[in-house]
Amino acid sequence: MSTYLLILQGQRPAAIQVGALGQVFVTPGWYLYVGSARRGLAARLRRHQRPGKRRHWHIDYLLADGLLTVQEIWTTAHRRECSLADSLLALPASAVVHRRLGASDCRCRAHFLKWRGSRSQLREILLSLGLTPFLAP
Repeated sequence: MSTYLLILQGQRPAAIQVGALGQVFVTPGWYLYVGSARRGLAARLRRHQRPGKRRHWHIDYLLADGLLTVQEIWTTAHRRECSLADSLLALPASAVVHRRLGASDCRCRAHFLKWRGSRSQLREILLSLGLTPFLAP
């Protein structure tokens, strides 16, 4: 199993209906989504970027209308979705956007975060946490 992190950019303010979770409000800026793929990381990442897909996970709703776009993808071969989300949430530059968003199958506060720091700072943090930039095959 692999863990991945999507660095997303929001271009404009929006309210997005995310299934039964309710409305999620996003503003322009940077967001982080931590996920995992049991089988086929490349296929999971391609799915996230495919338009018109069936909405299954919270991230599907967030990416559906192009309000948030994937700018970078980082990965690790280890299963550490929850610990990575917790590590990022412990940083002063991150904040929960909506309680439980992206974390419906665990007990974490959220796996979708607003990032208020710089991208260069984020890259340094991700490298220190053992993630590497994802290069598509």
